Amino acid sequence: MDEMINGFIKVVISDDSMQARLCLATAKDSPTSEQPVPFTRDNILTALSVAGVKAGINNAEIDAMLLERKFDSFKVVAQGKPPLNGTSGTFKYHFNTEHNNKPKVLEDGSVDYHSIEGYEPVAKDTLIATYTPATSGHFGFNVRGVVIPNVKGKDLPRLSGSGFHTNENNTEYYADVDGKVELGKSGELIVSNVLEIKGDVDLTTGDVLFNGDVIISGNVVSGLKIDVSGNVTINGNVEGAVISSGGDITMKLGMQGGGRGVIKCGGCLYGKFFEQVRIEVDQDLHASSMMNCDVICNGNMYITGRHGILVGGHTSCQGNLEATIIGNLAEVKTYLNIGITDQNILKLSELEKNLKDYQEKINKHTELKYKLDLIKNPADAKELATMRHQVEVSLAELNKRQVETFEEHEQLKLQLASYSSSKIVVHKYLYPNVKINISGATYNVTSTFVNLVVKNISGEIQLYNEP
Repeated sequence: MDEMINGFIKVVISDDSMQARLCLATAKDSPTSEQPVPFTRDNILTALSVAGVKAGINNAEIDAMLLERKFDSFKVVAQGKPPLNGTSGTFKYHFNTEHNNKPKVLEDGSVDYHSIEGYEPVAKDTLIATYTPATSGHFGFNVRGVVIPNVKGKDLPRLSGSGFHTNENNTEYYADVDGKVELGKSGELIVSNVLEIKGDVDLTTGDVLFNGDVIISGNVVSGLKIDVSGNVTINGNVEGAVISSGGDITMKLGMQGGGRGVIKCGGCLYGKFFEQVRIEVDQDLHASSMMNCDVICNGNMYITGRHGILVGGHTSCQGNLEATIIGNLAEVKTYLNIGITDQNILKLSELEKNLKDYQEKINKHTELKYKLDLIKNPADAKELATMRHQVEVSLAELNKRQVETFEEHEQLKLQLASYSSSKIVVHKYLYPNVKINISGATYNVTSTFVNLVVKNISGEIQLYNEP
């Protein structure tokens, strides 16, 4: 049994009361006026209590001091716990919240005026913001047992705004639509599929590439590009720019293309005038004036109004063409190709050939599958199963493509049936030097006609007065 050691128990508390140190002093190092006591845990705990140490006592350290006879030096035996303040809630935005609208300087030192980032694009269901909730933290205490309060974090209110949804906990924010995302002046979160440009599209804005609708209050200058998945509305004039849309294009004024202007419209095209522009329209075209344009229109064309004129260029329209005036007194060459075109016939033939090819391949795969199904007790069952699976997958894909091609073929046949009755309606004047082709029948205008209809009747062009 270890010999009991007597001595003096000294306790020192730090000025901030966060730490207490203990020294087990032997008699030789202690004042003779004090009476030594045995070094036991109970006596040490009593000494700590007398000194005012109430909390944070490390019993393991006390036991180690006794067991290892750590005498005549101070050891930390009690430690307070500082308070931990909570953190307030924070939002993290997963998009650029600031744009300087400055052009990019390229590696060679040149400036790219087309790729100016004036807004932040976003795709539907993209994570655009994350909220980290506030934390409470915890209180603290010192070795005297005094509680030290902490400051709890504060939660922020849910983001206001529009065009987004959140998860159940309101900690994740997702875009509802394709388009753009931004923070409003008051910090609201806004997701919109409409981009409004309050001014001109020029070198200060760069090209406009947007997944949604675009509204431009000013003009569009030459050399720039607008590529939009939805509708485009331009309130000003348009110069030699390239305008593409998945939906309608509305030009409140018109476009002076200068031979460089291009329009590719997935919907209907509306504009007052178009001059020296290359135009492709999937649906109808509405204008008051078209001069020296090259046009492909898959719907109807309406060049109307008191002076609605179509003159010069090449116009291909699969539907009806209605105009106030076609050509002019100067007899500028004007080419009109109306109704069924050679491209339509080629496309129909191509689809019919593809249908035939798909059917032949389907027959071969069906025969091969039948032969594989007849094999019983194969030498390699795994290889046979793999072959059968490959044939079934290929057969399913061929059937899918055949159905898609058949639907496209039938749709084109319906369109061609409607195109076969396409006509030209002229409300005022049809001038000489207009070259007309309606579904394969041609006619060169050599005289001035007034108020008439031009149609292909039994393979010949017929002109008659509009009823």
